[in-house]
Amino acid sequence: MPLYGGVWYGRWDRSPGSAAAATGLIVDPYTLAAIAASARGAPVTVDHAAADAVGASAVGGERAAVAAHRMNIGTVVAAWIDRAGAARAVVDIAEKYRATVAMIDVGILSSFSATHAVGSTQLVELAVTASPARPGCAIDGKRVPTLGSYIAAHPPEVTL
Repeated sequence: MPLYGGVWYGRWDRSPGSAAAATGLIVDPYTLAAIAASARGAPVTVDHAAADAVGASAVGGERAAVAAHRMNIGTVVAAWIDRAGAARAVVDIAEKYRATVAMIDVGILSSFSATHAVGSTQLVELAVTASPARPGCAIDGKRVPTLGSYIAAHPPEVTL
C-alpha cells in the first residue's frame, strides 16, 4: 500500500488561453474545490490508460468505466485545496503494481494529471504520468508515511 502525495492542479504561470477553459483544462476556484471534494475513491491510472473507456462510457458513467478498467492501479485516498491554492491528493497504489511503484520512486512517473468531464464536478481519474497537461503538477519525491502527516505538511485552506 504505497501512498504518494502531490499536486494535481497547480498555479498557472501564464494564461493558457480561452480554449483551455472550454476543454476543462482550467477551471474556476469553485469548480476546483468541488472536484477536490469529489475525488476520494477515484481510480488511479498510468498515463490516462483508461481514456478509451471514458470516451465509450455514458455521460455520468465515466468514473465507473475507469474503475472497471484493467489499468486501474489504485485509489485516491484524499484530495483538498491547500493554503497556496493548489489542489493536492494522496493516492494508494496497489502493491501488485511493483513496476509502476518503482517508476514513481525513481521519478520516471513524476506527476499527477487529473481528468474530469466538462460540466461535471466529479473527478473521473487521477493519472500518474511523466508529462501532465497542467503546469505545477508533481508527485512529491518520496512516499507518504501516513495521510495525516501529509495533510499536516500541506494543510487545507481555511474557509470562514
